[in-house]
Amino acid sequence: MKPRRKFPSAARAPLNSGCAAAPRWLVVLALAALVCPFGNIQAAGDGPRVHGPTPIGVNGAILNGSSLRDANRTFDPSLIRPLRFDTEIMGLTYVGTRAIRNRHVMFMGTLRGGQATRQAILTSGREVRSSSGLADPYIAASVNLFGLPPLDRESWADFKPGLKVNFLLGTFVPVGEYDLRNAVNLGANRWTVRLGLPITRPFSGFRGLPGTLELTPNLLLFTENKDRNLEQDPLFTLEGHVTQNFTRRTWGSLGLLYERGGKTTINGLPASGSQRSLALTATLAINFSPRWMLQVRYGQVVDQNEFGLVGKMYQFKLGRFF
Repeated sequence: MKPRRKFPSAARAPLNSGCAAAPRWLVVLALAALVCPFGNIQAAGDGPRVHGPTPIGVNGAILNGSSLRDANRTFDPSLIRPLRFDTEIMGLTYVGTRAIRNRHVMFMGTLRGGQATRQAILTSGREVRSSSGLADPYIAASVNLFGLPPLDRESWADFKPGLKVNFLLGTFVPVGEYDLRNAVNLGANRWTVRLGLPITRPFSGFRGLPGTLELTPNLLLFTENKDRNLEQDPLFTLEGHVTQNFTRRTWGSLGLLYERGGKTTINGLPASGSQRSLALTATLAINFSPRWMLQVRYGQVVDQNEFGLVGKMYQFKLGRFF
């Protein structure tokens, strides 16, 4: 009888693999943690295995597409009105890891563009409003606070990952398409600053294949949209995922995204109350080769107050590492 092949444990293998522990695979498949459209449609969150450990000197290019259906938000969290949008967006993300002052740092930047459409039935007939062009770009840095030393590719094979905590600082740059007269805009016409604390804990799950527990609290801070005299309170979000490898090349996850806060005023008068919403997500992913990976993801809001997020989200990510 042929001996059963042993798989590496979650403590030994990179977070997005369950593959043999050869150093080349340990390095390359750890790059799958970089497959993420950071700063994508804010309603979607980052996604699973975004903040997993990777060696220093890694670079990745990620093509991602997202579709929000029957939603009340495009990119701007202040768009909480009795309106519904369909948004199609494509993005290109670059991510790279560096060692700075003996700390592991991940840099990222995303360029996005697409179209958002609103349809309304009026007494005069059907009205269609749309916005197309570039959305606000996103740049960020994620600095490890605990659990991830700045290891190069050669040293990575001997690393035993455990609890990891990062500090993330990001911003949405207000250069996207914006028209004050339009209720649908891909740009927000204001700066948004994101403060996050990504926490990742690996575990050994199904058949000894790796899994992760992930939790990322975020605080979004907004400057004033002076064209509308619009101000918004900070918006708190909490994103969580449980992920599990099914085979050496495939894995999946179940997740949630909770939002609360973000009350808005226009000209000093209340425009919307505090938001509250809960969305659930599911993800499937496959490593086609040591350098290519594909993710598909679905999410839907399942609970909200009158000012909270609504809609469905479809998403794919295709990553190439070098």
